[in-house]
This record gives sequence, structure tokens and C-alpha cells, in this order.
Amino acid sequence: MPWEHIGNCGYAQVPHEREWMECCMELGIVYLRHVCGDPPPGCEIDIMWHEHELGNYATIGLLWGDPQTDVPWEYVNRCETALAAFHEAVSWSEINPTTIQGLFETDKTDKDEEGESS
Repeated sequence: MPWEHIGNCGYAQVPHEREWMECCMELGIVYLRHVCGDPPPGCEIDIMWHEHELGNYATIGLLWGDPQTDVPWEYVNRCETALAAFHEAVSWSEINPTTIQGLFETDKTDKDEEGESS
């Protein structure tokens, strides 16, 4: 199946945050569909996993079934631009589940301490 790279978004540590990496890519795909519309007929935007000696990593790309079909460059270029803007606009470290879970633990500790002093 032919594949054209669009880009990636989010920050995740490979391989420890595989689910978070996948979530970032899925958010990117939702954004691309909203901004750029549905892909051309016979094509789909999807996550492509790549093997690396340090662990697998994901990117977003456009796939299509017919190898004879030309790459829909106008759509790919729009998606590349939109995905780069999305990636830069989001504070990925602030919404990373590891960061958020740490905040929950701090909230719980603060509430436990408040309960002890009452």
C-alpha cells in the first residue's frame, strides 16, 4: 500500500509512552480532518509505525490502495502545514498524562495533609 509521510505531533518517550504517542497522532488526525477535510477518494490518513533500534515510533501519513494512483500532493501539502501548526500550538508537555497524573498525586497529598490538620 503506497504511503506518503505527512508529519508527526506531540512529544512522547519511546517506548515507554507508546499509548501517549498514539494518542497524540490520533489528535493530529482529527485536527487534519477538521482543517483539511476528508482525504481524496481511495485514500486515508492513518498512523504508520516505524521500527527503530531504540523503539518503534509513529508518524502520520496518507495511504492509498492503488500503486498507480498519483500522490495527491495538494492535499498532502495542506496537511503538512496544518499538522505543523497544530503541533506548535499545543503545549504537549503540559497535557502529557505523566505530568497530569503527577498533579493528581499532588492534589491528593495536599488534601490528605489538609484533612490531618483539621
